[in-house]
Amino acid sequence: MHRNGIKSLGTFLVEPQFAGIERILERSEDGRGNASYPVADQLIKMAKTCGFDGYLINLEKTFPIFKWNLLHLIGFLTQLRLALGEGNVIWYDALGIENSINYQNGVTDLNVSLAQAAGAIITNYKWTPELVQSSQELALSYGLKPCNVIFGVDIWAQNTSFDGPRRKTWPYPGGGGTGTGRAVAKLAEYGVSSGLFAPAWSYEHFSSKQEAIEKTMWNGEPLPEVITCACQPSEVHDVSFYRNFPVLRSALEAPAGSKSFFYTDFSPAFRHHDGGNTARLGSQSVLPHRFASEHQDPLAFETGSGGSLQVQLDTDLIKSSVVRSVHERKLFSLHMHDARTLEARICFSKQETPSHMQVKIVMNGTGMSWKVPQQSIERTTIILPLFEPGSRALASEGLVLTGLTVVVEMSRGLGGSTANPTTVLELHTIYISSRGELDHDKHYDIRDLKHEPLQGSGRTDLILSWSLIFSPTDGRAVPCSTVTGPFEHFDVISDGLFSLRLNACQARLSQELQDKLDERPNAVIAINGYGFDGTLLCQRQAVWRDMMEHAGDWHMVDSPVKPPK
Repeated sequence: MHRNGIKSLGTFLVEPQFAGIERILERSEDGRGNASYPVADQLIKMAKTCGFDGYLINLEKTFPIFKWNLLHLIGFLTQLRLALGEGNVIWYDALGIENSINYQNGVTDLNVSLAQAAGAIITNYKWTPELVQSSQELALSYGLKPCNVIFGVDIWAQNTSFDGPRRKTWPYPGGGGTGTGRAVAKLAEYGVSSGLFAPAWSYEHFSSKQEAIEKTMWNGEPLPEVITCACQPSEVHDVSFYRNFPVLRSALEAPAGSKSFFYTDFSPAFRHHDGGNTARLGSQSVLPHRFASEHQDPLAFETGSGGSLQVQLDTDLIKSSVVRSVHERKLFSLHMHDARTLEARICFSKQETPSHMQVKIVMNGTGMSWKVPQQSIERTTIILPLFEPGSRALASEGLVLTGLTVVVEMSRGLGGSTANPTTVLELHTIYISSRGELDHDKHYDIRDLKHEPLQGSGRTDLILSWSLIFSPTDGRAVPCSTVTGPFEHFDVISDGLFSLRLNACQARLSQELQDKLDERPNAVIAINGYGFDGTLLCQRQAVWRDMMEHAGDWHMVDSPVKPPK
């Protein structure tokens, strides 16, 4: 299980300066005449060992003429697809069946057989609607699903600050950048997928207000009045249609979590810290997305100082003359089966709200809701079964929890003295699973902690690694990683010197970090292992001096810590 329910693909890239591309076509046979491709074998092992789902295959270089074999390339792709699953191997529209780099910007006779072997294709980004239509027809005739036909959109194409030919992506002009959503909307009309090239555009191209511009592209929020970038004029990004075509308006929203488990602590990827911004992309939890109409909605979701989610009410948009009003915002879309067996644990805090205001969280699809108390409450957790004994709404075993929605009901208008905006609820965590699903009495441990130089890098980085001990699952729908079992992540921390969050059983220490540790030989390195519900499952510690004196195994200074229930 991936933490946010999203596929993770590696990129297998061969650029013109790389040597040895012909090894991809090498084929071996066993004693029974079964053929396989050694490079494909290694790619499959890497994916399954590291826990990612598949690959984007991007060959930007032709094969030597005397080594070229189209059937072997098709066999290589077919082996990957059969081992990794449909839709998990994506062919990039660069190399064609004639062994030449010839970007087609669609599905054509020059790449369709390679797309069929891989099971999916992402095209170059200079397509037109007419080419999308012809590509769709050809792809269907070869058995390719529309969702596996992905058309590229170059977000950087809106820029005018390039040396050389101008980059282009549909629509012309204005495509890419703040106009990216227009292309996504057009592709959605045809039922095919979009592949966004360089989605970090707002952070890499602009020198300020990057987060606001990011929200412009994705959510349709107003573009800042003054933006700073190298484009001349910078108004090139103020295209007329961006407010009507944000990316999220046409994106297909998948349910968060799984059929039987959902957890979020609302941690954002970016935080304000010590007077500046810090980025920790690996810490981002499942977040409610911002809808394109958010800037007109009285209810807004904002990040609190500790990473919580604040539900805020824009009182300026609620007129005092209104007698009764109801305002709601979707928190998450879910698809959790047999809601009769589920319970929600909501950790929250709040300030006192007036008697004529009722805040609720509605459990969509179940007929259940939780009325938030009106008094001031410090951080606490409430456990809510998603059923009521004897409830007709929950008589069906097939009842599905389809989402969570925040509702604010006002029996009359607000007075003029109410702060704007006002925070009506602060959410710290939401955890939904089958009742009694996670058993933290099970045994968890971190063992075999080792360190060794990074092999073959030509550098002096050090790899810290460890193995895991845990009780096997009992067949219930407890989240479990193929790599780390019940552990969702590990925090590796050392006395304020560094703090790493990892989703695998190893950490990489640069020479710079090692030098800092050498200056403090008694520094303690702690490894804390956390479950998918945010619970500390176990921890281990070691002293840096002891680690370096023991060539392989670490000298442990404590026993596994039993976390509190």
